[in-house]
Amino acid sequence: MKTRAIRPMRTLLISAVLICAAWPLAQAADVAVNCGAKKNNSITAALAGLSKGGPNTVRIAGNCLEAVAIDGYDRLTLIGNPTATINDPTPEQGEEYEDTTVLSIADSDHVLVQAITVNGGAQGISCSGYSICRLVDVHVHNSLGNGVTYVRSSGFIADNTIIEDNAGAGLQVMNGSNVSLIPLNTTSVPIIQANGAGAIVTDDSHLQVSGVIQNNTGAGITAERGCNVRILGDPAAGWGFVTGNSGRGLFLRAATAHIRFATITGNASNGVEIAQLSLVRFTGPNTFTGNDSGSGAAALDVECSATTSVAIGGASGVAGGGVTNCVAETP
Repeated sequence: MKTRAIRPMRTLLISAVLICAAWPLAQAADVAVNCGAKKNNSITAALAGLSKGGPNTVRIAGNCLEAVAIDGYDRLTLIGNPTATINDPTPEQGEEYEDTTVLSIADSDHVLVQAITVNGGAQGISCSGYSICRLVDVHVHNSLGNGVTYVRSSGFIADNTIIEDNAGAGLQVMNGSNVSLIPLNTTSVPIIQANGAGAIVTDDSHLQVSGVIQNNTGAGITAERGCNVRILGDPAAGWGFVTGNSGRGLFLRAATAHIRFATITGNASNGVEIAQLSLVRFTGPNTFTGNDSGSGAAALDVECSATTSVAIGGASGVAGGGVTNCVAETP
């Protein structure tokens, strides 16, 4: 009698386990969106039909005129064909009234955005609410504010991603965020260029730069209030460059940095300024030349501008072939 009672129960348990194991697989989807091909064919409509648990892939073609909000999704990939774009749907509002974020990602894990152009808006892409956002081969441009912003989130910006022509910062990393600008493929370098500022890092955030930050109207990188920046370069491969910015290359206030094999050249102000309560460790060799050209004989490629500025790495490592007023400390 006991054997007969156990067998149905065992069968039910096995069935329940198999159903639970199969459940995530049943939720996976791969859908296509061709914006403009027909009415209501949009990324927003496609997302509404997906399980938020994922994994899901949305393949995008055409010119999408919409503000896309990704909220609470896990394991989601948005991948475009070579000409796919997501555009600000309300460009006629003008600068005074513009408040659109073209692609916003919030409270979402492992979102990959690949091979898509994001155009216009008050902001191009935002990643917030402890999300993990990865941008690969993405072009973000023409925003009235920041190109890309991370708030209490993390991720990386990689492989041929170009963030340019945004009125604010190309990249802002804030409120404890952790972001890397890196080449996953060593020949495909991410670039931040021709923005109001290059990258702004604030409030206990971390940024690794193994890409290129160049030709921005303001500073290349500004880090303040408990932040850490690492510029890790490979001159032969063309990454780890902060060049040609109209302000400083790197400015630190109450922040730390590690600079290794970096090239920081041709910036209108100092290549590196270590201000109050800041510390930089230099390992290398690095190249710091041609900065602060407007100061003439007083030009400094690396400046310690406060009594609480600390530069570690030995005199030649700190100078990087340029001019410095820092009293280098040996590590």
